[in-house]
Amino acid sequence: MTLQFVIGKASVDHQASLLAELAKAQQVHPDDQFYYLVPNHIKFESEVQVLTRLAQLAGVENGAYAQSGVQVLSLTRLAWFFL
Repeated sequence: MTLQFVIGKASVDHQASLLAELAKAQQVHPDDQFYYLVPNHIKFESEVQVLTRLAQLAGVENGAYAQSGVQVLSLTRLAWFFL
């Protein structure tokens, strides 16, 4: 299990680079579980954005997209997830 932090200016779209790396990692390790940590106050919006961008990267234009290998969690929910 690896942990990756992305730091930098707020004017840069860090989420795009993270999701591109996540999509690549999913192709290399399709059976792995991925945890995407976000602030608690924007958890739902972040989850929707992550799934939308992963669908775009997978080439899904119209229709439903689901992902069981990616969990979008806040630190609080991550703690409850493992308890």
